[in-house]
Amino acid sequence: MRVRPGYAIDSGLVKAALDTLLSREYIEFGMEMEANNRQKCLSNVLALTTACPHDQCNPSFCPLHGVRKLSPQEKIDWVQMLTDEDLSYLDTYHQICLQHRKLC
Repeated sequence: MRVRPGYAIDSGLVKAALDTLLSREYIEFGMEMEANNRQKCLSNVLALTTACPHDQCNPSFCPLHGVRKLSPQEKIDWVQMLTDEDLSYLDTYHQICLQHRKLC
């Protein structure tokens, strides 16, 4: 899948990945993470593996730079291996980065 400005990630791919990822039990810091929060983070991070939301490119300073070069299935597999803490970090990092880049 190639990403071009103005094109979104295939929603079928996102749904299939989320169904797979949410079929497991997830634990964060010894407590169950709320399913809605987990689903939101999964959806956001999976979409972020396609391109930067700011300018649809792949900046080298981004923690997802290398992941964006993977095949769609490899991206799903990679996201599936992330802990709740990792998902939360990547989601928050990109929200902050996007706000920062909009101000610059």
